Amino acid sequence: MDIEVLNTKLYTELSGGITMNDFQKEDGNMIVEGYLHDELFNVKTGERKIVHNWEKNLIVVGFSKLVATLFKVEAGYSGLLYWGVGQGSFTPGLPAVSPWDTMSPSQRASVSTTAMYKLYSEIARVGSLVVSYLDVSNNPLTIGQFIAAGNTTVKLQIEATFGTSYSGYFREFGIFGGNANGGLNTGLMIDHKAHAVISFNIDSNEMVLRRVLRLVL
Repeated sequence: MDIEVLNTKLYTELSGGITMNDFQKEDGNMIVEGYLHDELFNVKTGERKIVHNWEKNLIVVGFSKLVATLFKVEAGYSGLLYWGVGQGSFTPGLPAVSPWDTMSPSQRASVSTTAMYKLYSEIARVGSLVVSYLDVSNNPLTIGQFIAAGNTTVKLQIEATFGTSYSGYFREFGIFGGNANGGLNTGLMIDHKAHAVISFNIDSNEMVLRRVLRLVL
């Protein structure tokens, strides 16, 4: 019997009938999905605006590599550390102009690939991410509750805030871990999303951008 078939058979018997494919999508990728929520807040007027309301993003190969380094307890590697933003593809010298800006959402989504390891054009990143465990109803969980949840689907929520000191034409983002530091294009990127441009604090420094990503594990 082929060793892969034997391993699958053994795993199925030990797991009570659950096959390896039950943990995979049709394309073979593990079932990990990310959803983005963005909210802009004007510190002067108090106005709030939802920019993205739980839109899907793409999990890239860096996710698996980060998990592997954490399993190995690799020295110098940690969990999720920085949220990076980029200008995407733009006309040289004219960051306000980008071919992405005239794309439809589906066309824009096609610029992301699972093989990506960095943003197209990272311009800033923030650290001090707030990471929380959530249950299926998006209620916060303690680590004890998270472990006790057993086979119940749980979520990981990551929050980042870009304050008034940040500015630029935001068209993409990625979250970085592993050996990431405050320098651009460092660390293992776990996800990517190209989105409609957010002209952030271009004319004034009154806006705060709160970004929330929920990973469904």
